[in-house]
Amino acid sequence: MPEAFEKCVERGGKVRRKRIDKNHWMNFCIPPGGGKGDSVAGELHTYKKATKKKIYKVNRKLPYFGEADEEKKQVTVNPKKGEVVNTVIHEEEHLEHPKMREKNIRKKAVTREKKMPIRKQIKLLQKLL
Repeated sequence: MPEAFEKCVERGGKVRRKRIDKNHWMNFCIPPGGGKGDSVAGELHTYKKATKKKIYKVNRKLPYFGEADEEKKQVTVNPKKGEVVNTVIHEEEHLEHPKMREKNIRKKAVTREKKMPIRKQIKLLQKLL
């Protein structure tokens, strides 16, 4: 970081973040007792790239309801087992929260399914086609 920015922070200045464009932001330090015109710029930062898009697959030979592959961001569902909407939501939860307990994921999937309108459920099922 630039020295002036570091000194401003050390003196107790307020750090503010300013979005430059869609992919970049910059930290600014406003010195104690100073206004916006007195701010000192820091380094330019880049937002993390978008996460990989989820892939939805159907596997009728799967011995269980579904599975989630975190590395491939892939949800695989066995429609023969039933409860397809709940299974897709459940496996999406595994991808979003890999360290969450199974018990909590089950509860969250059920509540999400109950709150989800029919149209969203249809869109979710269309992802499997």
